[in-house]
Amino acid sequence: MRCTLSQFALVVVGLCRLIAPVCAADLVPKDKLDPIANSVIDSGWVEGLAIGLINEHGTQTAGYGKVSESNPLPPNGQNVFEIGSITKVFTGLVLAQMVEEHAVALADPVQKLLGDSITMPKWKDREITLVDLTTHSSGLPSIPTNFKPKDVGDPYVDYTLEQMAAYLGKHRLLREPGTRYDYSNLAVGLLGNALARKNGTSYEEMVVDRICTPLGMNDTRITLDDSLRSRWVQGHDFDGNPTGPWNIPTLAGAGALRSTVDDMLKFLAANMGLTKTPLDKAIADSHVVRFKLPGAGGVALGWHVQGDGVVWHNGGTGGFHSFAAFDPAKRAGVVVLASTSASAVDALGHRLLKLLITGNAEPLKLPKPMVLAEEALMPLAGTYQIKGEPKVVVTRTGDHLSAELPGEPKMKLYADGPRTFYTRAAADLLVTFEDDVDGRPQSLVIRQAGTVTRAARVDEKTKDATAPE
Repeated sequence: MRCTLSQFALVVVGLCRLIAPVCAADLVPKDKLDPIANSVIDSGWVEGLAIGLINEHGTQTAGYGKVSESNPLPPNGQNVFEIGSITKVFTGLVLAQMVEEHAVALADPVQKLLGDSITMPKWKDREITLVDLTTHSSGLPSIPTNFKPKDVGDPYVDYTLEQMAAYLGKHRLLREPGTRYDYSNLAVGLLGNALARKNGTSYEEMVVDRICTPLGMNDTRITLDDSLRSRWVQGHDFDGNPTGPWNIPTLAGAGALRSTVDDMLKFLAANMGLTKTPLDKAIADSHVVRFKLPGAGGVALGWHVQGDGVVWHNGGTGGFHSFAAFDPAKRAGVVVLASTSASAVDALGHRLLKLLITGNAEPLKLPKPMVLAEEALMPLAGTYQIKGEPKVVVTRTGDHLSAELPGEPKMKLYADGPRTFYTRAAADLLVTFEDDVDGRPQSLVIRQAGTVTRAARVDEKTKDATAPE
């Protein structure tokens, strides 16, 4: 809850003892940790950052940047962030618990749990099962086509259960469930609904009762009380603009939880087997790969598992980005909570895990923008379109460019050269203006993850697309 092309880039005593502040020395020397963490702060990609490291010797937390515009202190282990799609791991663990209790089976059709409240689509006689939902192999899209938020700053708040039911009742699957991986917020949000219905509670009550209370995670919630609200970190979009929180009532199981680094270290400690908990069997079951991906690795119950055995998940909302990972063999884990919706946090998290395991890792080399003269930017402003996609409007405001899709917030384009720009929405996305005619580019070329997509200029040659200053 990620940057796609269409978005242009869219309690036990032992546990409590383990998560207490590190008693002796830090797990990682500060002179090695700080340069890596500060790489996303100093480059302007992230406003505030809280980090947690854990292994069999203890834990270590650190904060960088600022809590908010009015609080210049760095976040700490008790500050509250949105964790976005890491919520899916909690949904998967609830599923594992209910399977252990024989309340459900992984192969159960989700229709069995929904009763008459929702009519699920089928592929011939093949129904969508619970395991299809949690492994993103259901055939359902990431977002339903009737998802049309009134407020892009809080896009999920007005999407209702009735709208989801109406969409699923009319949706036609394009392939058999269980045959292809396609990341789906809708699928895991639906799973959260189905499990909560079976549990006889709300999604939040179910997660608190089944996971948070046994693990002593008292600061992991959807609903913020006064204590959590007082420790809230101000979120920012990928361009550093302050944002409001996201509220996700219907698809809560896909991304609604808020948490702290201290709580997430408790969760990692349980997942890494560093503490004995009532959830041990369900946790172990939740790590088993249920859908294999091409090459190596696959998807477990919520978690993704790399070919080298590293178990991980990330999360993103309009103002936050999160990352959690652990290496079961090395018994080392990391959690990163950032107060900016910046995909570079994933690379930071992997770098920190390497540092914890090997003792060495290089800081990220994130680009810093060039400053271009306004007259150099003016010819680039205009309207571009990929065939079959919405139009992309590129405008100039002062000394920078922005790109905008219908219904999406503006996204700054940062100069990496006279005709090459990057965005902070996706660290690997480059935009190049090409095919000049009379000094005006006729194409906008998007390069990301090895793919190249060309958008043709469609505004009239004489049109002034420059935004007012």
